[in-house]
Amino acid sequence: MNNRRYVITRLSELFESQHETVSSWLDKWETEGLIGLYDCPRSGRPVRFTVEEQAVFLGYIDKNPHQPKAAAARLLEEAGKEASFDTFKRILKKVPMPGNVVGNQ
Repeated sequence: MNNRRYVITRLSELFESQHETVSSWLDKWETEGLIGLYDCPRSGRPVRFTVEEQAVFLGYIDKNPHQPKAAAARLLEEAGKEASFDTFKRILKKVPMPGNVVGNQ
């Protein structure tokens, strides 16, 4: 689109991004080509539980929703890992709950 004479201001409106972000994209495109637009690996702590282990935990919660600590203890024993209960709370926060629709207010 920049090649079609769209200015950065218009591009940032179209992509709902900051002016600096669009400018950075264009710079990376010019210097590195398509490869420059890919996201680079970012720092951060690796997840404690795999997607499969999280699904197992959520299955335990489905069966006994009033016993989250028991579900957490069961998964910890089965997986042979250590984690605080806060880790399990973060897993639960990511699950969409019925009647908890964001943005429809």
